[in-house]
Amino acid sequence: MIVRPVKVSDLPALMALVQQAGPGFTTLPANEDRLSHRVRWAQRAFAEQVERADADYLFVLEDDDMRVVGVSALAGAVGLREPWYNYRVGLTVSSAPDLGIQRQIPTLFLNNELTGQSELCSLFLGHDQRHGSNGRLLSLGRLLFVAEFPHLFGEKMIAELRGSADEHGCSPFWDSLGRHFFQMDFSHADHLSGLGNKSFIAELMPRQPLYTCMLTEQAQAAIGQAHPNTEPALKILQAEGFTHKGYIDIFDGGPVIEAPVRNIPRDE
Repeated sequence: MIVRPVKVSDLPALMALVQQAGPGFTTLPANEDRLSHRVRWAQRAFAEQVERADADYLFVLEDDDMRVVGVSALAGAVGLREPWYNYRVGLTVSSAPDLGIQRQIPTLFLNNELTGQSELCSLFLGHDQRHGSNGRLLSLGRLLFVAEFPHLFGEKMIAELRGSADEHGCSPFWDSLGRHFFQMDFSHADHLSGLGNKSFIAELMPRQPLYTCMLTEQAQAAIGQAHPNTEPALKILQAEGFTHKGYIDIFDGGPVIEAPVRNIPRDE
């Protein structure tokens, strides 16, 4: 197995691969035109022909038979061309001393605080390749690229991990929160975001803090929790120093983890 930069000739294999991913992988929509554009743009990024705000480095995992069996990517910077939204999980404290009442309520704050940071994204490994160290190689191969060329990236490297959703693409976090403002199901909203249509987030999402106690128990439990299929990727990155500091995905509530680029090891 090797990890290498993507080539135009990889497009048919990539298209077949992303069709396995299903809903929830917003940066890998099964759309041939968008995927083709992304492959060609990645080649320009590797040649350092684009600004950091536009850089998109796409890697593939190739097996011994030269078949593309996995994909992963790096974004040079998020939020510099279009807004980048997350929720930050904070705490609201209120009290009524005369009544002996004090409440500490977990609260969601819509924010753009990660603007300008770099992102690990678009990781997917074919279902029949999820064994041995394939997942680790696919994930960490791109980190070696970051360690070798840190000047191409921001102060932090972040990773937005897939949150809880069932086999039908239903998300308890979305159903309890986002659906009421967007009036569409999770899969549709996620698909629009993956196609680059993110303006609707700013237009429709409330700017006020949201108290998590107003959500269903299932939605509260989903906050900051990775999808079971994403747990292996989470553990790999945690072993490399990535931590969760309270940021979550606005669609499914999945964790956003981060690590300083300067701390990413050059040798693995």
